[in-house]
Amino acid sequence: MLKYFSEHPFVVANGAFALVALFGRRLLEWGAPDYAFLLMLYLVVVIGIRLDDIHQQMAAAKAVRAEPQILEKLARTQASLEALSLKIEVLDERLKSLKKQE
Repeated sequence: MLKYFSEHPFVVANGAFALVALFGRRLLEWGAPDYAFLLMLYLVVVIGIRLDDIHQQMAAAKAVRAEPQILEKLARTQASLEALSLKIEVLDERLKSLKKQE
């Protein structure tokens, strides 16, 4: 049940504000100014929910875009290490040949 509410936050917001509106109408006898204030609060909450949705989508898109960059950097690092390994082998061979000459 909680997973459903976290996936559909607008359902929770709509239900909560509908209950508050009914409660205000029946028990508190609200008028137009009270409903205008409630509508303003509702719009602020809905905009906040939407902005959170957009933020999560942007974060997910960044994570997907970051993976190829990481793989590319790993490939470049591996190529650099292979080149370095070859240079070390060459230096090792030269050192061995110098020791043999002595």
